[in-house]
Amino acid sequence: RGITDEIMKKFIIGYDKDREAVAFFWLDAKTGKVAAIKFRSIKSKQFYYLDGGQPVRNHIFGLYQVIQGSHKEVFIVESEIDALYLWSIGVPAIALGGSNFSEKQKQLLLLSGIETIVIATDNDKAGYRIKMQLIRELGGHFNLKQLYLPYYAKDVNDLGAAELLNYVEHAEEY
Repeated sequence: RGITDEIMKKFIIGYDKDREAVAFFWLDAKTGKVAAIKFRSIKSKQFYYLDGGQPVRNHIFGLYQVIQGSHKEVFIVESEIDALYLWSIGVPAIALGGSNFSEKQKQLLLLSGIETIVIATDNDKAGYRIKMQLIRELGGHFNLKQLYLPYYAKDVNDLGAAELLNYVEHAEEY
């Protein structure tokens, strides 16, 4: 999916042979400790979690790395894969883990030191819904920009690196 080995190491991405699934380690934004492990089947789009983890709605994937790198502008996407792909082309990104945005996630962003958020949600109804929620809830707290995807792309991972970088450079102020 265009994710580099360096980024997979940085974000502790693993593979579980028994489950035939990719493992995404969600880290606590303050401590960097593992808060949850989310799996995605390689045979379907099925997601599931390791028992005993915290709800991902209380965390933001990649926020620990953003804070550690003191990044002031970040892209916000729905899926971990989209965030990892953006990082692989040199663009700091965070993921909500789906098409919902919780109050706890909002509070984490407000305390993060981020100044500009580029909304890069999926090009579908759920993506539009979450984009509008992000605009309502984050407007006035952050400089907001929007990444416009071409009609044929469902999400950022549907574009080649060079094409995506062109769209990244032309993200518009909201």
